[in-house]
Amino acid sequence: MFIKKIRETVSIMTSFSFSCHLAMRMNYFMMVKLSKKHLIATLLTMKCLEANEKFRKLLKCRDTLKFIQDTRAASREDECNVEDNGPQLMGRIKDSINDMRDMNAGSHLTLQERQSMLITDQRRIFAHIKNSCIEAN
Repeated sequence: MFIKKIRETVSIMTSFSFSCHLAMRMNYFMMVKLSKKHLIATLLTMKCLEANEKFRKLLKCRDTLKFIQDTRAASREDECNVEDNGPQLMGRIKDSINDMRDMNAGSHLTLQERQSMLITDQRRIFAHIKNSCIEAN
């Protein structure tokens, strides 16, 4: 009976020891598996962060390129829409020259009246030239 009890105790202890060993072994493999998963997740996170940073740089480059293209297109539209004021300006200049010639050709105007006419013509011409230069820029 005593031997039977010892055998049962040894059997229980052996099975307990074996089950503890199995549990420890399973925990070890579980820890290894979890550490591998954690390592893979960390590497993937780092790769995702790098990919995200590259993606942000690409988006920034795309926005800059789009801004440059829009600016170029706007300047091309401005160049196409510019009206040629050359003939109109030349006509005004010729009219002013004719007025000056008429003033000098023995008209009955005084010197002050001639100067005031000349000044108004010059102001009109220079204002038109200035406006056309500002519009061109």
